[in-house]
Amino acid sequence: MQNPLRNIPTVGELLESPPLKALVSKISRNALANVVLATLDEIRHEAVTAAAEMTLPNATELAERIARRVAEGIVFTPRATINATGIILRNDLGGVPLADAAVASLSASARDYAHWELDIVSGKPVRRDSAIVSALRELSGAEAALILNDERVATVLACEALASGREILVSRGEITEFDGGLRLPDVIAAGHAKIREVGATAATNIQDYSVALERDDSKVAAILRAEPRDFLVSGAINRPALGELVVLARSYRVPVVHLLAAEAPFDRLPAAPTVSAVNAVESLRAGADVVILRGDGLLGGPQCGIILGRKTFIDQIAKHPFVGVAAADRLTLTALAVTLRLHREPERAAQAVPVVQLACVSKENLQNRAERLAPQIAAAKNVVLRAEPQSGVAYLRGVPLPGRELPTWRVVVTPAHGPAERLAATLRCGVPSLTCKVEADRVVIDLRSVLPRQDAEIVGAFEVAAGL
Repeated sequence: MQNPLRNIPTVGELLESPPLKALVSKISRNALANVVLATLDEIRHEAVTAAAEMTLPNATELAERIARRVAEGIVFTPRATINATGIILRNDLGGVPLADAAVASLSASARDYAHWELDIVSGKPVRRDSAIVSALRELSGAEAALILNDERVATVLACEALASGREILVSRGEITEFDGGLRLPDVIAAGHAKIREVGATAATNIQDYSVALERDDSKVAAILRAEPRDFLVSGAINRPALGELVVLARSYRVPVVHLLAAEAPFDRLPAAPTVSAVNAVESLRAGADVVILRGDGLLGGPQCGIILGRKTFIDQIAKHPFVGVAAADRLTLTALAVTLRLHREPERAAQAVPVVQLACVSKENLQNRAERLAPQIAAAKNVVLRAEPQSGVAYLRGVPLPGRELPTWRVVVTPAHGPAERLAATLRCGVPSLTCKVEADRVVIDLRSVLPRQDAEIVGAFEVAAGL
């Protein structure tokens, strides 16, 4: 009887397989050979100790297993990937891609010393974010600004500075959830304030706020308006305008805090109007005293929390003892400074800020790219049976919200062999890495979240998978 262990591929054969040859550019051949040897030893041990006859993996399956192991073993060096899921705002893929100009400034700032807290002319100490605060004031019209390392942290400190030990009024229809599962009531509680819900989910009017204030205005410290994130309340709804809340709040001398969604930076996107909620400029013009937004939404900058508003309240928040601990670091400020400079010219931002470019790209542009890519992907015969262009709908955060649709075009790929999940895993582990969706046992390449410069890399990912 033939020894089944003889059918196990050699180290040399595996190193020459397409999945592993592609990894040689990422790690040394010797390091890869060590992983191969360790995996082969495990296979031999499993075959010898198995109670019954086991089916040994073939060379392709074994190479893919080793490639996945290598990918999992180098998590300390995050790998760049092409986001072909159609979802533009994906926190699990590291936030949003930065503008080329921001990346270049990041490299220079990280490599050398920089005048962050030292005036270049006088040599005297200055606030590290003073120039960026000026840019934020220019873009938004705010009296003052504060930059912290996270939107959730910014909200907690704002609640504690403005309402510690007192109540914040929030409509029941606005009880939202931050990324990571942190809910608004928990954030307010972390700021040592108390949430008082007013109105109903689909019907909150100005009288609901007024009644809550009249009962005991000494207990109420602020009114909070939170924009919906991954949900919409539609139908017969009632919600007071922000301006109405401001008028009421002024009469009781309490501030209005406006918590914006990720798609509401400074300007509406002319080419994608359905994704813009009330933005920071409109909020401040309506009279909001404190506006909180995130830097890594459609602003297209680094992860951070930005607080804008009236100087009296921003100064009050800035005096919180934890502000220094939660302040954005110099790399965050570098990337944010360049991104804000690009936003001074909306048309320039639509070309230079990646997420704005992705949100604003036309359906016709995506169709032309999909029709051009499909036959190139189909040429990878070893892994692709068919590749067809197809129109579709995408959403900024992947949640299908009515009225927030973004038209898109995709390339739908039918695998030549095996399930689509296996091909998707191979593409994720490849070089370049390609993250895509699987629908109805087909791999879907959605171009709404793919930058034009990455089209050739997508073709290359399929060629690597096919061993071409």
